[in-house]
Amino acid sequence: MDVAIAPARRPSFVESRLPVLLLGVLFLVLGLYVVVAADGYGRTWDEGLQNWYGEAVLNWYLSAERDIGFIRDSHPADFMP
Repeated sequence: MDVAIAPARRPSFVESRLPVLLLGVLFLVLGLYVVVAADGYGRTWDEGLQNWYGEAVLNWYLSAERDIGFIRDSHPADFMP
């Protein structure tokens, strides 16, 4: 029983290289978008208050509960959970 084996077919450009090329283009476009859109993100209106409160609480922990500035200096209207 002689069975002829067909030679392996070489994949075409569309089957082998095009998907990798398109993926590279997609990553490039997404990378450019991240770089361009990064300026659109910044501090929000409440970050200053949140940063101050966080630093004051950290100082309280680092001072072994002696620095109570976050309680003394904060106003109830400024409290943000």
